[in-house]
Amino acid sequence: MRHLLFIIVIMVGWSAYASQPDSLQRTLNTWNSMERQHDNINQQNPAGRRAYSADRFVSSQAGALLLNTDQINILEQGTQLTTYGLNFEGYQTLGSSVLWGQASYSNEYQEDVGFNNVADFCFLYPYIIADSVGGDRNLETYTLKGGFQKQTTHLTYGIEAHYRATISHGNTDPRPLNTVSDLSIKAGISKAIDRHQVGAFAQYGSYSQELKVNSMADNRNDYIYLLRGFGLQQNRISGPYQSYNNNYFANSLGGGLTLSPHASGFSALLLVTSDDIHLKESNTNNGIVPFKLMNQQLEAEFGYRMAGNQTSIHAKVGMERYKKIGTERIYTTDNNELLSESKPFNHTQTNYKANALLSTQKEDLTTFEVFGQLSYSITDAFHLGYNSGSYFANISSLNPFIQYQWNHYWKSSSLTIRQNISGRYVVNASASLNNDGTALSEGVRENYNRLKQNLFQSTLSINYTVFTPKKSAWSIAPALMVMSNDSQTNWGGNLSLIHNF
Repeated sequence: MRHLLFIIVIMVGWSAYASQPDSLQRTLNTWNSMERQHDNINQQNPAGRRAYSADRFVSSQAGALLLNTDQINILEQGTQLTTYGLNFEGYQTLGSSVLWGQASYSNEYQEDVGFNNVADFCFLYPYIIADSVGGDRNLETYTLKGGFQKQTTHLTYGIEAHYRATISHGNTDPRPLNTVSDLSIKAGISKAIDRHQVGAFAQYGSYSQELKVNSMADNRNDYIYLLRGFGLQQNRISGPYQSYNNNYFANSLGGGLTLSPHASGFSALLLVTSDDIHLKESNTNNGIVPFKLMNQQLEAEFGYRMAGNQTSIHAKVGMERYKKIGTERIYTTDNNELLSESKPFNHTQTNYKANALLSTQKEDLTTFEVFGQLSYSITDAFHLGYNSGSYFANISSLNPFIQYQWNHYWKSSSLTIRQNISGRYVVNASASLNNDGTALSEGVRENYNRLKQNLFQSTLSINYTVFTPKKSAWSIAPALMVMSNDSQTNWGGNLSLIHNF
C-alpha cells in the first residue's frame, strides 16, 4: 500500500463585476447542486430548461489529482495517475437567450501502461495497437465547448458544439505518439406541454487518431501487436518493426427524446448513438482497413419528481446498454484484394439501475442532499475463433452507490461536505481464455482476475468558500479517496482552487 500526498496548484484569477453577495451565494447554491449533476436530461438536450438563477455566472478552477490504481485498474490503464489542469466555464443570459461555454486544459501522466499504445482505449477496444514493452504515458488534452439556446413563446431551440484535442506520447522505446481530434455537434428543440418540457435532439461526431510508433535507438526492432481482444492478434500484420503507424477514423450519429417537469411531474430520457470506427493501416500495407468496429449505446430512463417549497424527491429507473461489434477482414498476401470479412467479436454491457435524490433547503440556503443508486451490471463478451465460443467472458455484479452533501452559508463564507461511497459485488464470473502461454494471454487473465474482484471506493471532499468585498468568491476544495479490492487498499487525493465571479 502506498500513501499519496496532495498536490497544490496555485491559480491566478481575476475579479469582475457580479451581482450582490447574496445573489452570488444563491447562484453558487444552484450551480453546485447535486440535482444539476444527476439531472442528465438537461445535459443531453441543449434545448432543455436550464436552472440558471442569475443573468451571468463565470467559474474558473485549477486542480491536481494523484491516484494509485495498482492492482485495481486493468493493465491498459496503468498503475498510477497524476493529473493537473485548468477549467473555465460559465453562462450569460441575453433576454430570452442563453449563451454558455467551457474551456479546459489537462496534463495527465499514467505509469506502467501495458498492452496499449492508443489514446481512448475504451472507445477503440478491442482493435488496438500494443508493443511488447509498455511504459509510461503522458497526455495533454484541450477542450472547447459552447452552446446557444433561444426561447420563444412556444418553442425552445438549442445547439451545442464540443471539440477535444489530445496529444499522447510515451517516454521509453518503442515510443507511441498519438494525435486525437474529436468534434461533436448537437442540436435540440423542446416545447412546454402541461407543466412539462418535451424535447428531441440529434447529434453528429467526427473522430480521428493518428498513431506513430518510433524508437530513439538506431536499428531497434520491437514486436508490435495488432490486437483483436482476448489476447488474440492479427498474425499477418503483427511483427517486429523499426517504426509503425496507422490511423483510426470514426463517425458518430445519435439522437434522443427528453421529458422534464417544470416543478413536479414525470421525467424521461431515451438516447441512441452509434459510432462507426475504421482502423486504416499505413501505406506499407497499401492502406488496407483490416478492422471495423461499431459501438452502439442505448439509454432509457423514467422517473417522477415531487418538488415542494423546501424539499424535493426525484426517483428514476433506467437501463443502459453498450455494445461493440467487430468486423475483421482478410486480404490477399499482397494486400490488394479483399477476400472475406466476418464479425467474430461481440462485447455487450448492460446496466439496470434504480436511484433516488432527496434534497432539502432552508431559507438561509442550508441544504442537505442525498443520492442513492443500485445497479445490476452484466458484461458478456466473446470472440468466435476456430472453436466456436472458445474465448468468452461473462461477469455480472451489483453496484451500490450513495452520495450525500451538506452545505451551509454564512454572511461571507460557506462550507460544503460531500462523500461518495460506491461498491462492486461480483455475483457471477466465468471465462474461457486463450491459454497458449504468451505474454498477451497472461495480461488477459490478469485483467479478468481484477475485474472479477469485489471493489469498494469512497471519496470525502470539503469545499470552503470565501466571498470577497469585490463581489467574487474563492474556494479551496481538498478531497481524499480510498479504493479497496479483495487484495489491497489504495489511496489518492486531489485539491482544487476555484474562483467564481
